[in-house]
Amino acid sequence: MTRLVVAGFVALALLGCNQRDDARKAPQAGSSAAPQAGSSAAPPASDPWATSSKPALESVADTACPTVTAPYFFRIEKNGKTSYLLGTRHIGVAWRKMPEVVHRALRESKLVVFETVDGDDSDNSPTPTKTARDALGPELWKRYRELAGDALADEVETEAPASAVLMLMVKYEDRFSMLERQIIAEVEELHVPMLGLETDAFQQKLLDKYLDGRAARAFVEHLDGIDELREDTIDDLRTYCGGTDTTPGIDPDERADMLDSGYTEAEIATMDREMLFDRNRSWIPQLEKLFATDGVFVAVGADHTRGDQGVPALLTAKGFTVTRVTPPTK
Repeated sequence: MTRLVVAGFVALALLGCNQRDDARKAPQAGSSAAPQAGSSAAPPASDPWATSSKPALESVADTACPTVTAPYFFRIEKNGKTSYLLGTRHIGVAWRKMPEVVHRALRESKLVVFETVDGDDSDNSPTPTKTARDALGPELWKRYRELAGDALADEVETEAPASAVLMLMVKYEDRFSMLERQIIAEVEELHVPMLGLETDAFQQKLLDKYLDGRAARAFVEHLDGIDELREDTIDDLRTYCGGTDTTPGIDPDERADMLDSGYTEAEIATMDREMLFDRNRSWIPQLEKLFATDGVFVAVGADHTRGDQGVPALLTAKGFTVTRVTPPTK
């Protein structure tokens, strides 16, 4: 199995969660240990949450993706106005790895638009009705602990199933490289205004709907081992940084695992539609108005830029000239 949920789904969930959870769950820059949350057992030496996590995670990310050679980066033109669209990988790829053409477009922007923006105050983060431990049940929780390590398992056992799955999925990601956060930091220095296309509450509702106990059980059941997570992270990084993924939504391996766990084809199609395609269409009226002026820089998950229902294709249908920008080779 690769991942139960496509990279874009994971990114969405992380973007919705990171404002609430990352500071508490992930080790801070310069820290030599992850939070222990009362754990009495020492985590495995190979656990990046536990020992030298920042260098270890950066090493995985830098080896798989030393630089973004083919970004999902598009020039949007209509009526003499020009703006840009960047497909992001919300976690694991540092802003410094983007080509200069992307940096220049941001520096010259007059408005920067994200899926959500910090501080929209729309999400109250209610207490989960069922904890990750209860949702998984004794046997799968035992397996989760074996895969995640004691430190992480102790940290998430009373959280919602979504949090437990997400934190395991990103075990080998460079969590110190949150692309949107790094872009936001630069935008704040530039004193450029920012807008969000959606609210945190909307994204949290989708997360709760689709990354529930059922999805958590399916993910843990089909995960062959912890090495698979590392391999998946490396593969995802290479695919994103090389710009080679052109198909949005749930991939064939994920689909097969979901079907094996009792999902139907109709349920999977609905997930793709609600997580990606409906949202893409809902953004177009907003983007049309924003692109009526020059210098807008939009950053959304890369999965939203792919396929005939992606944002570039939908903008093209509205009369925009959309060109994928190819960075010059050195």
